Amino acid sequence: MKNENQIDLTRFIGHRVVDRTGEQVGTLECLWSDPTGEPAFLGVKTGWLVGRTHVVPAEAADVSEGSRTIRLPYEASRIKEAPSYEGETQLDETTEREVRRFYNISARRPEQRSSQSTGQEEARVQLSQEEVKVGKRQVEYGGVRLRKIIRTETVNQPVELTREEIVIERVPAGEARAGKQAFNQEEVYIPLRREEAVVQKESRVTEEVRARKQTETEKQTVSAQVRKEDVQIERGGGSRQPVSGSAPRASQQPQSQGSQRGRKSVFAIAKSEEQAGRIAQELKSAGFSRDDISVIFADKRTAREFAHEKNTKAPEGATTGAVSGGAIGGALGWLAGIGALTIPGVGPFVAAGPIMAALSGAAVGGTAGGITGALVGSGIPEYEAKRYEGRLKEGNVLISVHSDSDEETRRAKQILERNGAEDISSAHEETVSQRR
Repeated sequence: MKNENQIDLTRFIGHRVVDRTGEQVGTLECLWSDPTGEPAFLGVKTGWLVGRTHVVPAEAADVSEGSRTIRLPYEASRIKEAPSYEGETQLDETTEREVRRFYNISARRPEQRSSQSTGQEEARVQLSQEEVKVGKRQVEYGGVRLRKIIRTETVNQPVELTREEIVIERVPAGEARAGKQAFNQEEVYIPLRREEAVVQKESRVTEEVRARKQTETEKQTVSAQVRKEDVQIERGGGSRQPVSGSAPRASQQPQSQGSQRGRKSVFAIAKSEEQAGRIAQELKSAGFSRDDISVIFADKRTAREFAHEKNTKAPEGATTGAVSGGAIGGALGWLAGIGALTIPGVGPFVAAGPIMAALSGAAVGGTAGGITGALVGSGIPEYEAKRYEGRLKEGNVLISVHSDSDEETRRAKQILERNGAEDISSAHEETVSQRR
C-alpha cells in the first residue's frame, strides 16, 4: 500500500478487498511488513465463517480510506487460487519467492529491502538533542506615580497686641499750668490707637521627595521540555513478522522495545529530615516499597559518635558503617540499607535505600565521583548532579524514588510536589539497577 508507515499498519485490518473489476474478494485479515516497516504482503480472507487467508503482494494495492476498500490489480479467481497461510505464519524468503512466482512478480532488489541487506560496512545515524537557551527581555510589571496634592489645616499662633486707654486725672490749682481765658468753651480730642494682628503667609521648602529606580537581581528556575533523539537497534533475519487484527506484532514492536529502556528515578530536595520523613511515609502509603526509596543527608552527629560506628568497607575513598533506624528518626527508619558514610572533601552523610549501594560500591566513570558520580550513574546529567550535591552541603535532604512506569513516575512527582519538595526532576536509569 502507498506511503503508510509502520504505526498505521493495523488500521487497514478489516477493510473490504475487491479485484480489478470491483468484485468483492473478501476482507483484509492480516498483513506482513518488510524490515523497513512498509507493508509487503496482504492476507485476504475469502470466506465468511470458514475461509482461507490468501497472500497477495502489497505493491500495487490501492486504498480508499473513505469507503474502507482495498483494490487489487488481479482477478478474484486468481486471488482465491493464490497460496494461503495462517495469519500467525512468518513468511521467509522461500515463501516470498513462491508467492511472487505465482503472481509473476520479480523479487525486490536488495536496495529496496532494509538497510541491513545492502552489504554496507558502516552505517551512520545522526542524533540530535534540543538544548534550552534562556534569554532575557524587559517587560513592564507595574509602576509608581507621584502626585503633589494640597491639604489645608488651621494653625493657631498666639500674638500680643497693644491699645491706648484714656486716664482722667484732676490736679490741684497750685500744680496746674496756666491756661487760657476763663469761661470760654473748649473742646479737646485725643485719638486712641490699638494694634491689630496682620496675617501674612510665605512658603518655604520643608522636604523633598525623590523617586528613583534601582535594579535588584533574583534567581528563578526556568523549566522547559526538550526533545532528545535516540536510536533503536533491531536485529532481523530473513523472516517477516505478521501483523493481524488479533496480534499486531509489527506495529507494536517499537513500543515494546521503547518500554525496555529502563526504569526511571525521580529526584527532589527536602528542606529537613521531618519533611523527607513525611514524603517517605506518603510514598509508602502510595504503594512504593522500601527498596524504591532513597534518602541522603548530612550526618549531624558528633565526630566521636560517627567514628565509633564507621568502618572501611567501601572502595573509592568512601567510609561507611551501619546506623540504627533510630539514628535518623522513626519516619525514615523503615528504609532499606541505612548506613553512615564519609566522603573525602564532602563530609559525613547518612544514606538509606539503593543510593547507599551506589555511593559505597558503584564504579563511576568519568571525572565525577562521590555523590555527583553516584547520581550521574543513576542517569542524572552531571550539571544537575553537582547542583544536588551543593544542596546537600547546605543541609538539605536528597530523596529519590524508583518507578517502573510513567504512571508511577507521575504519582511520585505529585507526592513530592504536594509535600513542598524542591528541584524535582526525573531520569532514566541507564546503568544496571542497584535495586534487589
